[in-house]
Amino acid sequence: MMKARVILSMVVVALVAQVSFGGLVGQWTFDDPQNPGGTIYGDPVFSSGDMILDGDDGLNTGINGVAGAGARTISAWVKVDDGNYGGSIISYGDHSATGLGTRFTFKINNDSGVLRCEIAGGFSIGTTSVTDGQWHHVALTTAEGDGDTANVKFYIDGQQDAVADYGNANPIDSDAAEMSIGYSKAFYDLGWAGAMELIGGLDDVRVYDEQLSSSEVAALVPEPATMSLLAIGAFGLISSRKRK
Repeated sequence: MMKARVILSMVVVALVAQVSFGGLVGQWTFDDPQNPGGTIYGDPVFSSGDMILDGDDGLNTGINGVAGAGARTISAWVKVDDGNYGGSIISYGDHSATGLGTRFTFKINNDSGVLRCEIAGGFSIGTTSVTDGQWHHVALTTAEGDGDTANVKFYIDGQQDAVADYGNANPIDSDAAEMSIGYSKAFYDLGWAGAMELIGGLDDVRVYDEQLSSSEVAALVPEPATMSLLAIGAFGLISSRKRK
């Protein structure tokens, strides 16, 4: 899918009006390589406003994720080639014999390119693969007080993706622990480097402590045609970056 950024001031104002929701816990755009929004792990490459990872990189955000069974939305732009399965988008919380259910991870499934919500002792997976070497906007939401992994909602390019399978051995009960992007710090700390490290690109990673509605998730993915119309309305002056 084409990812576009329009930087003309009137267009930016219009887009911000579309996608400004309450409850934003953190946002990482990677536009400034000198200030990526946390502590770098490994040696990610920052290129054209994206963070490119080769399987031993990531970012420790210094920001805690949503605790317990609190409502949440996690969204990001991802670009992953076919076969690069298992990589984490965001992960946080404990993974130990006594920590079942307290780790929360939004990732690519281990043996396919579908989206996966994983807790220590439970999981939920989507239906549609995103590992086709193209940019996709992906999102995950959970409702306040609902720890049932069967009720996790996945979205791809603004459209809800059906849950294909789930396991509910433990309910969602997340630690209020530091979020890591592109890998699992909990796994790394246990000596499992490489177990959940993403190979691909990430951009505009966001975490909310609210469950955004389907229309709100879709608003995070403005269509290029919509942005073009806004630009034409701004005296026909446009500066954009578009990439497939």
